[in-house]
Amino acid sequence: MSSRKNLSDEIYLAAPVVVTADERIAYQEIKGANSYEAAQRLFPESELMAYF
Repeated sequence: MSSRKNLSDEIYLAAPVVVTADERIAYQEIKGANSYEAAQRLFPESELMAYF
């Protein structure tokens, strides 16, 4: 099992969050950055918005 998978498991366990599909999630910087990738994995059904 990769360390990336372990980290996402720990995030889910440490910070349970309920987000509906119609909510917007902000991520820092640009599409493709680490924060964007994390937002996609944690909130796959939400609209993602970049903040600079």
